[in-house]
Amino acid sequence: MLHAENLTRLFHVGGQEIRALDGVDLRIDTGEYLRILGASGSGKSTLLNLLAGLDRPTTGRIVTPAGDLAAMSRRELARWRAQSVGMVFQTFNLIPHRTALQNVELALLFAGVGRAERETRARDWLVRVGLGARLAHRPADLSGGEQQRVALARALVKQPHLLLADEPTGNLDRDNATAIAGFLSAASRAGVTIVLVTHDATLASGDAHRTIRMTYGTAAEEPREAQ
Repeated sequence: MLHAENLTRLFHVGGQEIRALDGVDLRIDTGEYLRILGASGSGKSTLLNLLAGLDRPTTGRIVTPAGDLAAMSRRELARWRAQSVGMVFQTFNLIPHRTALQNVELALLFAGVGRAERETRARDWLVRVGLGARLAHRPADLSGGEQQRVALARALVKQPHLLLADEPTGNLDRDNATAIAGFLSAASRAGVTIVLVTHDATLASGDAHRTIRMTYGTAAEEPREAQ
């Protein structure tokens, strides 16, 4: 589904060059559940931003069914995200003045789905994640775990080919983290390709098909027995 070749991402801070990614090669197959581990500053989130088309590599290419992300225009990258990519972050990124239902519907609005279908699909996904009774609640009226369930429903409602999850349980207690991990596993079994970035070595340890360990901008696959 996706093949990244020799990815580098350089930043210049105070006259110093920072190599956030340093020659990363990565292949992600359709339907794969890939887990990326690493300490803070290892390049995990930088890599995820490149796969989402939120940033561009300094060198290298990212080949997808839609084309090379590194060569796409901003409009083409926006289309890639709207049509093919769902994203979940550590910070829930919900719109404060919108209800849970409206927050989920927005993902379909950007994908060009009609109003009636948007509401039906958003309602269905919120029910799936256990929030059928919280449709009209705004983010401030929801717990952290509930907000992340809304964010997950928003990511999955458009039936993405690729789900990118960046530390999705980082702000949650263990019970809520376990619940979110369960929803990710269910999405994987349904055929969604998932890339999970986490510093928690226990998260999805039994569900991910492969684990990549990132260190100082480089990536190496861990042996199965070490996962």
